Amino acid sequence: MTINATLGVKSIKYAVIPATGQTPAVASVGDVYQDTANFVTNDPTVTEHISETSSKKIVMSTKNGHKLTFSIMDPTDTIMKAFLGDDYSGGAKEMKFEVEPEKGKILTIDSASTRAKINTTYSAKGITLLDVEADTTGAIHYADPA
Repeated sequence: MTINATLGVKSIKYAVIPATGQTPAVASVGDVYQDTANFVTNDPTVTEHISETSSKKIVMSTKNGHKLTFSIMDPTDTIMKAFLGDDYSGGAKEMKFEVEPEKGKILTIDSASTRAKINTTYSAKGITLLDVEADTTGAIHYADPA
């Protein structure tokens, strides 16, 4: 799969995947904090078994999927509840994501185990961010913008 150059973030959309399995409607996360959006392939888990009595060596490698990370700037109450729950206590949720760059292919993640945490700085230059990590549990797709 060839991925063209990608520049900036135009929007990130999300949907909480309901337990009923219905297709969720997507909504915008709002403002994404500058330089925080990343999508990477996780490093594989590598286990080496080496014999002490011979030159035998067994190497096992396990793929670990992909991770989307970003921070939401000044999140609304609706966003906070969507990612953290009504009592802001957090916990992992299954969510769908669509990431549209300013230039490049749109990334769709069918499902991801998602965690979020509040990151507030109380100072004259402070800000509230909602830091989001999403480990893919479903398929990923790239598509040209419409």
